[in-house]
Amino acid sequence: MPTYGKLDTYDESEDWNQYIERLDSYFDANEIDDAEKKRNILLSVCGKATYKLIRDLLSPVKPNTKSFADIVKLVKDHKHPAPSEIISRFKFNSRIRKEGESVRGFVAELRSLSEHCNYAATLEAMLRDRLVVGINDDKIQRRLLAEKNLDFAKALEIATAMETAADNAKDIQASAVSSNAQINQVNKPRKTYPNQAQASGVSGKECYRCGGNHFANKCRFRDAECHNCKKVGHLSKKCPNKEENPKPSKPRRKQKGRNHYVDDTSDEEEQYDMFNVEDTVNRLTEPYKVVLEINKTPVTMEIDTGASVSIISEETFRDLGKLKLSESKAKLKTYTGEDMAILGTVEVHVDYESFSGNLHVIVVKGRGPNLLGRDWLKSLKLNWNEIFAVKSVDKDVDRLLEDYSEIFKDELGAVKGVTAKIYVNENEKPRYFKARPVPYALKGKIESELVRLEECVIIQPVQFSELAAYEYEIKYKEGRNHGNADGLSRLPLYVKDEKASIPGDTLLLLQHFDETSVKSSKIKRWTLKNALFSRVLHYVKSGWPAKCPSVEMRPFFDRRNELSCQDDILLWGCRVIIPPEGRKEIIQELHEAHPGISRMKSLARSYVWWPNMDKELEGCVLNCDHCQQVRDKPPEAPMHPWEWPSRPWSRLHVDFAGPFMNKMFMIVVDAHSKWMEICVMKTITSENTIAKLQQIFSTHGIPDTIVSDNGPSFTSREFKQFLQRNGIKQINSAPYHPASNGLAEKAVQTFKQAMKKMKSGTIQEKINNFLFRYRITPHTTTGASPAELLMKRKLKSKLDLVFPNMEEKVVNKQNIQKHYKDKTAKERDFDLESKVYAKNFCSGNKWLPGYITEKSGPLSYRIRLSDDNIIRRHVDHLRPRQTADPVITPDFEIETSTPSEIKPLEETTQSETTEPRYPKRQKREPAYLKDYVR
Repeated sequence: MPTYGKLDTYDESEDWNQYIERLDSYFDANEIDDAEKKRNILLSVCGKATYKLIRDLLSPVKPNTKSFADIVKLVKDHKHPAPSEIISRFKFNSRIRKEGESVRGFVAELRSLSEHCNYAATLEAMLRDRLVVGINDDKIQRRLLAEKNLDFAKALEIATAMETAADNAKDIQASAVSSNAQINQVNKPRKTYPNQAQASGVSGKECYRCGGNHFANKCRFRDAECHNCKKVGHLSKKCPNKEENPKPSKPRRKQKGRNHYVDDTSDEEEQYDMFNVEDTVNRLTEPYKVVLEINKTPVTMEIDTGASVSIISEETFRDLGKLKLSESKAKLKTYTGEDMAILGTVEVHVDYESFSGNLHVIVVKGRGPNLLGRDWLKSLKLNWNEIFAVKSVDKDVDRLLEDYSEIFKDELGAVKGVTAKIYVNENEKPRYFKARPVPYALKGKIESELVRLEECVIIQPVQFSELAAYEYEIKYKEGRNHGNADGLSRLPLYVKDEKASIPGDTLLLLQHFDETSVKSSKIKRWTLKNALFSRVLHYVKSGWPAKCPSVEMRPFFDRRNELSCQDDILLWGCRVIIPPEGRKEIIQELHEAHPGISRMKSLARSYVWWPNMDKELEGCVLNCDHCQQVRDKPPEAPMHPWEWPSRPWSRLHVDFAGPFMNKMFMIVVDAHSKWMEICVMKTITSENTIAKLQQIFSTHGIPDTIVSDNGPSFTSREFKQFLQRNGIKQINSAPYHPASNGLAEKAVQTFKQAMKKMKSGTIQEKINNFLFRYRITPHTTTGASPAELLMKRKLKSKLDLVFPNMEEKVVNKQNIQKHYKDKTAKERDFDLESKVYAKNFCSGNKWLPGYITEKSGPLSYRIRLSDDNIIRRHVDHLRPRQTADPVITPDFEIETSTPSEIKPLEETTQSETTEPRYPKRQKREPAYLKDYVR
């Protein structure tokens, strides 16, 4: 089946919607309806860059799993997000027809801009209005405005017809290609010379306007005035009223002068003619000059409207400082056809009245005048009224100014011997106006001006205003005629409770007005009063020195190219620079909602800046008690593994499990062999706990150390006396940190999972079955069974496995556990007397302030609170405290973990499990055990 059309790779410069429209046309032409096939064709022809974009947008999903419509919509949303309706309408209503743009092209662009304007039914009216307003042609616009009941279709028809008629009229007068010679000014009459250069590559009839080889409608002299017949549209040399054989002019002497003309003749190499004819004997007219500031240097330039480019001399170029010249392809020719020496082109900064910008200028060799061409005239917008102003100078003016210098002094004069009288209407009522408020920044200037006016005897100081005085009459009155004073009003009754309650709404109103917000007027006042900021403001306005003036000025000096000021307020980009006097109020405003350090910095960087702002914001958050009380706990400390005992039954880990299956269980695990004992407990009192331990000790002996949590059964006096009688050392894990007794916690988890899996049998039968299987199974840490390590022999069973070198395996296993545990851990250490926050696991504040009194283990400490209550916490439950605020006394009693007589422990808690909070992995029976009978 033949295919129609050709599919191109998507170009980034092309509109995605247009590309999809072409693709849909291709599918319709080739009768491709399958959506999957459309998708595959799009992915195969879209190109590398577009395919990578689609793949990145869909990652991790592959592009071939999405439909054609989904991929098209995905790329469309990425490349062309829905624009704002307001911005779209602004662009539509700001569009004006460009120079040389056709009417239909302008209308097509308007329709494109109206796509997202949502004009709906009013679209035709909006297109009509925009066409009339933005046509940028006076004749067409007047014609359209004169039409009654104008709609869009009629407006487009009229505008197109008038544009076509204008183009046809130009084509009737078409002739040949442009000449590039023009003489801008001739101060003495001279005979006409033929053109010095003609454009090549196009042939045609001679232009009836100038005689060149170009079309007459494109001739640059179509608006020129003929010097012969004074008509517009041709030069005098092509004037039809001119005599065919004019009289030859008399030979004239060689004149030294200049006349300027510069124009472009080629795209690759610019060629300009610099014609110069000027009378140096009788200068009838002086050239028009203007003074420009180029690179902060005043430069005088002659105005030359005939030159299309501006030039400066080599001497002027040296005065501008060390500037880098660029190679120029332009060519300048004199009146006689000689080439002028061009040194190159340079970009300079030009300041003239309200204009300030960078412009390009050509540098020529020699010491000739500087010419201001049309390229600069278009940008500078010269003040022609001032340039063409008529100025006359009387020779007697200087003499008069010298003879009567007292009269023409720049100060007020005084008439002596004459008394002046001011006549005021007697019926007018005098009015009094109070003194106007004086801005603080202008107070000094006003006071100095008042002193000057007083010294010049222009004003006199007065103590008061006569119009501001009160009119009153004092009359005497005898004492007996005065009324008696109200005695009760001076003798108020005693009131016990003088506290007057303030209404709630009034209190809230007072609190609202108590908050003072920082405004621009305050920042301006602070900036002007601060010595450092006033100097920076001065440098921003008048220019910075070459070197940094002082150390405190360094942050501003490094950013000097980015600093600006507005209304005497310093700005760094769009951020206001806050003086030291207002930083505290700004920080309070930023920290009003108690954000974190990152959010507070992000908010501040959107509005303000000052040196070391980030450090001050960090200090504000760290010193805020409210923020510290709600903070999360710090990162976990690195794992501190338990030391593996060198002999069995040396250190036991004890813990309770339950209530589980309506029972309580005591679990004992040997740290060396991982041997486990499980006892069913009716109650977990100290008495029952001691009885069960005595039963276990009667079989295996008394251990050296017992590790337990801080439960009442293990911290009671009876239990401690039992341990002391048997010479057993007790280690309690850190409160609320079960991972410190990880071996026992893992044993509890293993026991519960095994009991849930076994369905048949009594509880004791299940326990016996579980313990037997557990004791003969090699442990994952030691590599040997608990029975083999404890009894130095194998229990009789169906399985018999031997794993030598158990100690090395245990150490390696612990190192592996420590490696993975320490990936997210952060090592912390506290000195004695260090101020810390300890986590509170009871009601009240989340963190309690205190200080370190003793290091009870490698990773645990004792902390004294303000009520002299000592608690013990793991390092994971401690944070450093930045402030020296008084310690907050908790409103509850915290039970100490161990009595004060127990010495600091050399060992700490350790989690023996890698993942204690997750389900145990499924175990599968090895293939080589299938031959054995259970």
